[in-house]
Amino acid sequence: MRLFSAFLLLLVPLASPPARAEPKPDVRLLVAGVVDGRIEAGLAVDLPEGWKTYWRTPGEAGIPPSIATTGSTGLSPVTVRFPAPERFDEAGFTAVGYTRSVVLPLDGALVDPAKPGRLAVSVMLGLCHDVCVPFETRLEAAVDPAASTDAAAGAA
Repeated sequence: MRLFSAFLLLLVPLASPPARAEPKPDVRLLVAGVVDGRIEAGLAVDLPEGWKTYWRTPGEAGIPPSIATTGSTGLSPVTVRFPAPERFDEAGFTAVGYTRSVVLPLDGALVDPAKPGRLAVSVMLGLCHDVCVPFETRLEAAVDPAASTDAAAGAA
């Protein structure tokens, strides 16, 4: 009987449904170029269908994002700007954030406009659907004023 019980216990994982992987957002660092020494960059956040993330002040419910640019080189301090959010109900509380994809502009400048820099961004976002989960990533991109001149001229 013990052997049979042990055999049944071994079969339990096979009968259980597979664990569902949580969808992840597509987070990208966009660097369009350098104009008059200022970087043209943004943090693009593409949310999975039905998910949301929060604004810098998330309201009564929600997790505020943490976005840091420490580790960047050749750049003045970079500021993150947050586009106008929307309000939504979160378990009876008002939350403020985004339910669709968003690009957060990044403002900064090259320390020496003639020399390239490197933009490094550490990101922590609270993502919610039925439950909230933290999402963390670190992204880096070159900021080259020489390459930007042609791109900026082509965009004009």
